[in-house]
Amino acid sequence: AGCLFQSALVLCNMLADPATSLHAFTSGAKVVEVGSGTGVVGIAAAILGTSVVITDLPHVLPQLQNNVSVNLQQGSAARDRISVVPLAWGNTEHEAALGKFDLVLCSDCLYREETHQVLLQSLEALSNPDTLVVMALEIRRPPLEANFFTIAQSRFSIQPVEVPFKEDNDVKLWFMRLKA
Repeated sequence: AGCLFQSALVLCNMLADPATSLHAFTSGAKVVEVGSGTGVVGIAAAILGTSVVITDLPHVLPQLQNNVSVNLQQGSAARDRISVVPLAWGNTEHEAALGKFDLVLCSDCLYREETHQVLLQSLEALSNPDTLVVMALEIRRPPLEANFFTIAQSRFSIQPVEVPFKEDNDVKLWFMRLKA
């Protein structure tokens, strides 16, 4: 939860770049970042004008709140657009409290195979068929990441997406939508 990975920076750049499809979500969309870690993606989204909920395990929330406080001035519009909320993947109470979103952002969330099923449960709980789920990661253990997408295919339509920034060619992206 304390590391900043390249995939998070790619998501920040895609939200900021009007030439990408993610930029459209910076105006009026309901956005959540799951497994936020440092919260950089959600903080960037708030700065860009998005109302965003950043989530992680309860023990990570003090760090997330601190990062929000350090990077977003109290009383600023961006600070008013961001909230820090617990989400333990698979926790139905956390999922129900959050509701459904237009955009779900996941940056480097596939690091532990034993969490894949509960992550998928949470992604499904936070989504409706119109929700765009964006998975961004660097492939570190190909069989592990491939297994996630194999399992996810039963619940989501999955589309690999080209990373639009040449310097970020180690980051892979997938757009996912809940099957109706």
